[in-house]
Amino acid sequence: MKIQFIIIYLLLISGVESRELEAILKIFGDPEKREVSLNQPIPLKVSFIKPNNQKNHKMFMKMHAKPMHMLIIKSDGQSFAHIHPNFNPKTGEFSLNLNDQTRDPDNFSLPKAIPYKGNYTIFTEIMPMFPGEEGQMQMNRFHVKALDGPEVNKRNEQFPDARNKISVYLNENGKSTKVLSEARYMAKMHYQQFDFCDRYLPKFYFEVFEKNHLGQFERPKKFDNWLNMGGHSIILENPQDPEARPKFYHLHAFLPMAVDGEFTFPYHDHKNSFMPGQYRIWGQVKLKGKVLTFTTSFTYTLPEQWPRNC
Repeated sequence: MKIQFIIIYLLLISGVESRELEAILKIFGDPEKREVSLNQPIPLKVSFIKPNNQKNHKMFMKMHAKPMHMLIIKSDGQSFAHIHPNFNPKTGEFSLNLNDQTRDPDNFSLPKAIPYKGNYTIFTEIMPMFPGEEGQMQMNRFHVKALDGPEVNKRNEQFPDARNKISVYLNENGKSTKVLSEARYMAKMHYQQFDFCDRYLPKFYFEVFEKNHLGQFERPKKFDNWLNMGGHSIILENPQDPEARPKFYHLHAFLPMAVDGEFTFPYHDHKNSFMPGQYRIWGQVKLKGKVLTFTTSFTYTLPEQWPRNC
């Protein structure tokens, strides 16, 4: 009887702890600060508070090689950084210095995490661990504003239908370009929809090409895993409207198997449909030791005929 009581007590405690963790972002040690200057590195600390005792949670499971994935996206979609803060298990804090130099190849975008003046959203992804429970991913978002720095020209955003392939290009340094002669890499992005009883589940594709010595694009035959996966993709709904709390998705792909250079990112939430609308997508793959980040905006639409009702 005593053992049963102890087990029930522990389950109750773990159940209380696992309901929700409050995310706290501190900039220069200040939990209220949300405006920054770009004339120096920006120290961040993120912690997650237990609701039952207001202490920092300290147990997190690694997801794709890291205990936290942090995405920093400018509100107009013209800046994107995928970085991974350091975790201190003694304090339960994640920390890093934005816009600082680093030797960590997985934080290659850290020096230019916030490169321009304007509004940004910081997304954090973690998986807290609790006794006797399976971990569930928790995503939080914070809005920050860069008060200074270079300004980027506002672009005329287009949202083409991605049922047709959309070509995007990168130059030798991995920066986006629309000049074909400057392009070293190309990706063709599109999606297909698959009937899943009462809804459609999409798969997003990036077909990656590299320009050879003859100036022709060809499909590389070998890519590297990055963060334990063949590819990572972020999809953000309507990135020009940060106040609307746009939908955010982080998808993954295995290395190409059936078709050279083709990465498949399935949307696998069987409870919530991927809704029609305007989106921006980023696809990240690693080729010859370099992480390439392709991006495009697109429109997602549903077929006229609704799927069968199983």
